[in-house]
Amino acid sequence: MNSFKAIAATLVVAAVACVPALAQMPDTTDQADMQITAASRQQLIDNLIAEVNRSYVFPDVAKKIDASLREQLKRGVYSRITSAQ
Repeated sequence: MNSFKAIAATLVVAAVACVPALAQMPDTTDQADMQITAASRQQLIDNLIAEVNRSYVFPDVAKKIDASLREQLKRGVYSRITSAQ
């Protein structure tokens, strides 16, 4: 149950962090798919963790999200994501 809460919190933070970006997104219907490498995945998670730690309103919760993201990355949860689509 605790890991479910951590995953849910992670998804909520990621969704909230993406809302401003979605409002500014250009039309990409003709854009080719972007491949996501292990290095780009690592960079994305590192950037997300930094932003959560810098901006999240509850620092103690930010630390839990940080730990959850790192643990999921270590377990390979995100390794199935290989493209932007």
